[in-house]
Amino acid sequence: MSGHELTLATPHLQLAARRWNAGAPCQVLALHGWLDNAASFAE
Repeated sequence: MSGHELTLATPHLQLAARRWNAGAPCQVLALHGWLDNAASFAE
């Protein structure tokens, strides 16, 4: 499962994100540490 990559811009920084199952009834935000990456959440 690769997910869909997106970017979230805030006034002070830009965040990179990956989204799976956008239409799911339950949305979850998972954050990873500095030395990790979004692939940590891949199945």
